[in-house]
Amino acid sequence: MRRHVVRAFCGLMATTVVIFCATSASATTLTLSFSNTIGGVSGTVSFEVQGLANGATSKATNVTLLTYPSALDPEITQEGTNVTAWTFQNVNSFTLDASGNLIAADFDASTFNLEGSVDVFVFDTITPPLPGEAPGNPSPLAFLGYGPYTGSLGSGPYPNAVVSVPTVGSTAPEPSGLVLLGTGLIGGIGAIRWKRIQ
Repeated sequence: MRRHVVRAFCGLMATTVVIFCATSASATTLTLSFSNTIGGVSGTVSFEVQGLANGATSKATNVTLLTYPSALDPEITQEGTNVTAWTFQNVNSFTLDASGNLIAADFDASTFNLEGSVDVFVFDTITPPLPGEAPGNPSPLAFLGYGPYTGSLGSGPYPNAVVSVPTVGSTAPEPSGLVLLGTGLIGGIGAIRWKRIQ
């Protein structure tokens, strides 16, 4: 009876691991950053992009600011660091290779703040921003800042922004993927032990 219980448990664990891995193994989280080169605010912006598919072009489920210069506050803090929750999501497209490395990104989000200006976050590695996107130049562009709304923030100068040509950061596996890996290892050890007992 005990062998049947162990066998059933090992089979259930293996099936569970296969199902979970099949549904979430391709989800990738990227940690990216850019430092000011042409904007009026010195410093570095780092952010996390979640829920991307390896080997494909997909939308991020979450883009969250991790750090940015305090000179951008209170405008950025008032609207929150989850830029995917900002009012306007103009474009959201990230392309990863099969290993989860960033190949291309085109992301633009904006929102009005309490001071009556517009907060803008852009991370665009490939395309010139469209007329409805802001700011206008240069391209490619990494941008976090705010300014008066005039249809767009125009093409500069950018006194209240960190602006740069974007650089690719590092990829990091999602915590759920690590949990699934651990569960799979436990199931595998149980199966090996079960075979040795027989």
